[in-house]
Amino acid sequence: MNQTNNKNSDTQPLHDILIAHLCKNKMQVAIHLQTGIKLCGEIEAHDERIITLKDNKKTQIIYKHAISTIVPEINN
Repeated sequence: MNQTNNKNSDTQPLHDILIAHLCKNKMQVAIHLQTGIKLCGEIEAHDERIITLKDNKKTQIIYKHAISTIVPEINN
């Protein structure tokens, strides 16, 4: 993937840029783990190793290495 147009490409991995955008905009996401489990909620915070995902009842810590895909909910 060519990231030459991305001014953050030298300092931040692309997945971290996406996660920061989803967190900042408080978007609902579905996170699919490598085990097949699907978790839904809002990314509350993140760092280089973990994501905290909040749903209406609880906050969960998810290790990034356990994530297969992150799918944002798009409102039309």
